[in-house]
Amino acid sequence: MNLTAEQGEILSTIMPGVILMLIISMFGFFGNFTIVIATINSKKLKSKCNVLIAMLAVSDFITQLAHLPYGYFALTGTLVQRLDFCHIIMTPSLISMNFGTSLIWMIGLDRLLSVMYPAG
Repeated sequence: MNLTAEQGEILSTIMPGVILMLIISMFGFFGNFTIVIATINSKKLKSKCNVLIAMLAVSDFITQLAHLPYGYFALTGTLVQRLDFCHIIMTPSLISMNFGTSLIWMIGLDRLLSVMYPAG
């Protein structure tokens, strides 16, 4: 890998942030996976709101997957990728992020209706 002095300076500046992002992503993968497994295995977590939360965890998991290639590119010094490759990596993440935003709205609406009109 032949880096110019400017590229080396950029990499040394962003490296702590990249490593921190990858560490936080690993915690996110574990947490989201745990939420989905708990929702699947527990009979108490089969309510509509909990299923929405599990769907949000899957959506967040997919969104976090987009961080891995860019972290790898930063760690290896590959600063520029082809545009079509960026689209392949980012499209599932962007769709998942928009879906997650819709799920957050639905969860909030479900909680609001549950507080305004309690059952039972």
